[in-house]
Amino acid sequence: MFPPDPWNQISPDAVNLISNLLQVKTRKRFTVEKSLLHTWLQDYEVWCDLRELESNVGVRWVTHESDDDRWKRYADDHNLPPPKIDTIVTNDVTMDENNENSNSNTTSYHNHNHHHNGSSHTTGSTSPTKNIRL
Repeated sequence: MFPPDPWNQISPDAVNLISNLLQVKTRKRFTVEKSLLHTWLQDYEVWCDLRELESNVGVRWVTHESDDDRWKRYADDHNLPPPKIDTIVTNDVTMDENNENSNSNTTSYHNHNHHHNGSSHTTGSTSPTKNIRL
C-alpha cells in the first residue's frame, strides 16, 4: 500500500531542510530566515519554478523582486534560460474576508515569451553565493 522507501526519490538537500524544520526541540529547529536561505531553496531552478507559479496565479507572493537581478546575473553567467513568466506588476495585494485576492491598484501582465521546455536547466550547484551570516 505504501512505498517501501518514500524518501529515496527526494534530494538530500530537501530531506535536510525537512528534517531541520521538523525538529521537536525549538532551539534545534530552523528559523524562517534560515529555512529560506537553505541550499535547497536557494536554487535557480526552484526560483524559476516559483516565478512560473506566481505568473500562473497572477500574484507575486513567494519570491521577492529584490532577488530578480541576482538570479538574472546568475542565469546570464551560466548561460541558463530565464523562467517562462508574465511580468506581474502588483501593488498593495490584500486578502478580503472571503480569502480571495483583491488588488487596490492595477495589475498588469507583460508576456516575455521566454522559451522554457521544462527540462532541467542546471548541472551541479545552482546557487549564486551570498555572504549571509546565520
